[in-house]
Amino acid sequence: YGDTSLSFGTSLSKNLGENFFYNLNYAHVSRSPTIAELFAAGVHGATSRYERGSIGMQREISRNIELDMQYNINDIDMSFNLYRNNINNFIFLKDESTTTSGKTDATWTQKNAVMQGYELSISKTYVTADGSLLLLLSRDDISGIFDDDTYIPRISPAKNTFTMKYESKNNDTYYADLIYTESQDDKSSIESGTSSYIDLDLGYSKKFIYNSHQDIILNIYGSNLLNQAIRNHASLIKDHVPMPGKSVGIDVSLRYKF
Repeated sequence: YGDTSLSFGTSLSKNLGENFFYNLNYAHVSRSPTIAELFAAGVHGATSRYERGSIGMQREISRNIELDMQYNINDIDMSFNLYRNNINNFIFLKDESTTTSGKTDATWTQKNAVMQGYELSISKTYVTADGSLLLLLSRDDISGIFDDDTYIPRISPAKNTFTMKYESKNNDTYYADLIYTESQDDKSSIESGTSSYIDLDLGYSKKFIYNSHQDIILNIYGSNLLNQAIRNHASLIKDHVPMPGKSVGIDVSLRYKF
């Protein structure tokens, strides 16, 4: 198999006044099928699938347009990113209703598709005598639909995040992330939906500076502290293997500057 692909992109950026900035991007991307997508023929343990490639696949071509806008008013930063990607010969792993060797049959195949979505965030930083506090509220949402009005499989659901981060002048950093991930019912005919969940992550870090060349960073963190049953809709094995439950950890790193 041999192929040659060409990709290019361009962008236009401009400030409109002191508080508003926009960036318009366009990208034309050509991607040749990978070896696995062309020639797979057997059990893939990591995906729990019996995968089959297709030697007849064509080059995947996407045309993506993206608009990024940033606005500041009264020290409040707002960002809005909107994108649409039209894809010819979109390559994806399609689950079948049959099994081989105890694994779900899956075939690398192609369809024309459209993926579109947006990202929105609002943030403000409060400066105090001892440090600064960042408050950030964000949301992202994406949809993927084939030309025949069916859904692209394994598309991540909408996510809403509230972040607090405090950095002191004594090199202490505290953070908290509260994430609400919505349910995903926009699914292909062969896959199951995914329930919504709330994820709480907390963390603390401390930097110990010994001299101009070296410092030590201590991190203490906790993930999924509400011990929610979290399943990643983008995962091929989400129905069998959930994400980790409540966990805490600590790590220490030494950084040396030459």
